[in-house]
Amino acid sequence: MQDRMSTMERQRMGMGMGPGMAGQTLGRLDGRLAFLHAELHITQQQMPAWDAFAASLRSARDHLAAARTAMQDGNKATDPLGRLEAYERHSAARLQALHDSRVAFAKLYGTLDDEQKRTADELVVPLLASL
Repeated sequence: MQDRMSTMERQRMGMGMGPGMAGQTLGRLDGRLAFLHAELHITQQQMPAWDAFAASLRSARDHLAAARTAMQDGNKATDPLGRLEAYERHSAARLQALHDSRVAFAKLYGTLDDEQKRTADELVVPLLASL
């Protein structure tokens, strides 16, 4: 897979992103999911696990967007404790989103064949890490 995609192409698709780009990842999640679905060659038998994985990422996107807004509102707090509490809530939401996505991915991963697993090994972790 890596041979087929240059670093620039991977970044354009949202894989292997740097700090500060998570908001872009959340906004383009459906396109990334379509790309991943195509690259993995998901079969009909794998669709229930795929649908659960995609739903977990979409749910994570929605919860993280709300947490980001709450954190930005918390940044307006004048006291450091209020700002730290906002950061803590945002971090907890990110951790929960990552956990839920990992659990759903583990179920999907168990249905993949060896070739699909090699592709997933390259593409899924960078996507999840960008949440």
